[in-house]
Amino acid sequence: MATNSYCNSKDICCGLENIIIQYDQSVSSQYIKHFKYVRCNIPGPGCHLEQFEEQIQGCQCLTSCDTSDKCCTCSCMASFGASYNDDRKIKYSSRNSHSVPIFECNLTCTCPIWCKNRVVQRGLEFQMSVSWDDKKGMCLRTLDPIPENSFVCEYAGEVISTDEVCKRFKSLTQEDKNYIFVLKEHFASQTLYTYIDPSYTGNIGRFLNHSCDPNLFMVAVRVNTMIPKLSLFARREIYPGDELTYDYSGIAATTDIAGQTEDRSSDVRGVNTVCDIESVKNKRKPCHCQSASCKGFLPSDNYMFP
Repeated sequence: MATNSYCNSKDICCGLENIIIQYDQSVSSQYIKHFKYVRCNIPGPGCHLEQFEEQIQGCQCLTSCDTSDKCCTCSCMASFGASYNDDRKIKYSSRNSHSVPIFECNLTCTCPIWCKNRVVQRGLEFQMSVSWDDKKGMCLRTLDPIPENSFVCEYAGEVISTDEVCKRFKSLTQEDKNYIFVLKEHFASQTLYTYIDPSYTGNIGRFLNHSCDPNLFMVAVRVNTMIPKLSLFARREIYPGDELTYDYSGIAATTDIAGQTEDRSSDVRGVNTVCDIESVKNKRKPCHCQSASCKGFLPSDNYMFP
């Protein structure tokens, strides 16, 4: 973990990522000087520490894992099959179901680091920069072309409890921006909620803005532990200079080309209404994505809470 006020002023990641992510002169240092950069999720208030400590048992493969090879019996892909193509692009897109759990090979696996089932854990590959927009605030743009279905970045921060989410949200003023995301997963008859807040401790995913017609979609990926990595992939081909955006409601990422919403085993959503309290409900904010399909306001998801 590093505090931006003490790191290279040209790298918002403080040297913790594979590449330098610069922020331009439009971004005032006051907006990032108290922000602590982390590459992945860390335990926050109310989080069960054992979730970060219990290691997923890896495979015993000696070469790159490949379920198309009848000789490969990779335990990481045994239940749900391969999630990535040979070029490490996700097989599921915004026009196809991606609700199937993704388990990458991990630290306990014997397969090589170049195994095609290691994608999110490899980190950033595309050059990006952080800039300022008068209406949206900070935003993340790509400097490289990004092919469709490529991994772009993770949305990482503190993993916190439901009580802590409500506490933090109720403390927000009308001017404050909310960064809390919730992952809702269905396991048989149970529902698991994971809350991630990168407000003060997080990675570059914190600078992603909402769009009603986004160019990224989010998928929960697990690597070493059962703590999910909220992983963002390109929804379509993205060009240099484009702002990187995600639909906080998750709807754009789970609706097929005909507009039919699919059955899902998980939901990944921005939390803009957390508790059944009128003062909190009134904190909905206008959307400035300017897309043709703009709904006017940022998503609100009371029902996402138990």
